[in-house]
Amino acid sequence: MQGLKTRLLILFIVGAVSLSMTPASVNAAQLPVLDGIISIDGNHALDKKGVLWSWNEKTFEAVPVLDQVKKISESNAAIRTDGSVWTWGRKPGTTSGLSNVQPSQVEGLDKVNDISGNYALKADGTVWSLGGLCEFQIQNDTCREGSSKEDQLRPGRIGEFENIAAIEGNGYFPIALAKDGTVWIWGYDKYGDPFLPIPVLDKSSMKTDNSNGITSISNGTLVTSSWNVYIMNRYSLYGLTEPSFNLAKLAPNVSAVSGFVDGMGDFHAFSFVLTKDGKVSYWIWPVQDKKLYPVKGLDQVKMVSAIGEGAGTALHKDGTVSSWGKLSQYYGDDKYKYNYKIIPKKVVKGIGIRLNNKYHLMDAQAAFINGSIFVPVRGLIESLGGTVNYSNDFVTVKYGSHSITMEVWKNQATVDGNVVKLTAPVQIVRGSTMIPLRFVAQALGANVVWDGKNQEIHLTLK
Repeated sequence: MQGLKTRLLILFIVGAVSLSMTPASVNAAQLPVLDGIISIDGNHALDKKGVLWSWNEKTFEAVPVLDQVKKISESNAAIRTDGSVWTWGRKPGTTSGLSNVQPSQVEGLDKVNDISGNYALKADGTVWSLGGLCEFQIQNDTCREGSSKEDQLRPGRIGEFENIAAIEGNGYFPIALAKDGTVWIWGYDKYGDPFLPIPVLDKSSMKTDNSNGITSISNGTLVTSSWNVYIMNRYSLYGLTEPSFNLAKLAPNVSAVSGFVDGMGDFHAFSFVLTKDGKVSYWIWPVQDKKLYPVKGLDQVKMVSAIGEGAGTALHKDGTVSSWGKLSQYYGDDKYKYNYKIIPKKVVKGIGIRLNNKYHLMDAQAAFINGSIFVPVRGLIESLGGTVNYSNDFVTVKYGSHSITMEVWKNQATVDGNVVKLTAPVQIVRGSTMIPLRFVAQALGANVVWDGKNQEIHLTLK
């Protein structure tokens, strides 16, 4: 960027405070609790203003990712209010990969009602991939023989089925539930070979089930209106006519279930169960001891989401969120039994960053340190197109025509050959090199606003 000025203009808005705050350490307990949430999926939450929040299982500090959102997916994807699909922090054709990739629109997808994993459900009842899944897509120009890698990464329709009511794309087998109750799956068989969508269950094939058919789907798990549970893995693709067990017998007041199935190797399943009194428990399959295990420390819950085996998130009736990571170990002679130590923690609001009025993601989170705001040098500079190099305790930043050299734990830096005093030394926090926001904003010629009410930094680069 040409003509960047090395001066800082700090603006103030109503309710805003200066960047020099009252003393505070890097402690999530001192941050405000995330509230106003109406929906959760994995480590993501959607608030009543349409803002999507995301956090990790190390800090439980949520940061804003995207606005104007109506539907979220744990696989770093979201649907905006205009029906467009946006993803972030993931490589094409995968659900993870690059932690600092900014949200971007998936071209070629519109009028989308639901999203899960690498799949989208359009308003016309058809299922589409988000791209990069030619082995399951209907052959077209995108996936024709000899097509370019760029073409193969474009969205494509999955199967020729229609009238789909719900999808679940995060499991070993993606699942599509049709409006007539038919269940379709696709994926890889026990030999690792891909197969196209096939119907595996419908009401007529449920010979011993007196329910009204499948009413909800979760990761590898099908649930009927009478709470019969059907569990799938790669060894049980066909002949799925008998329910695995009846959940209502274990929890007579069950209201919802969110599960996780391991379709590879030693097969087992895990699900959280929400009961009408707002309590959460879990079951493990095979359920050899025929019981539910309560999750302590959770009450007044209205929604629960299983992230992985043992990990999950709960939405409380007051709009706050609790989350926990996987903590388990084998015990006894039975390899299917686990001893889970689930410790729910309240999710708090971390420091959000808006760059030129758009939410901006980095590979580490900004933090309050002794009253000042610090930002990760690599996460900020590289996301802006600059470079960061490390040599022992020295950090060199190159951005545009500017060069900045800093030494960790020192309160001075060299900017374009001039020695500059820092208000606070460069520090290592949570494994990341952090620099004072005041200094980096001044060096980049940025306008800065601290919005204390919304816990956000507004950066404007000219």
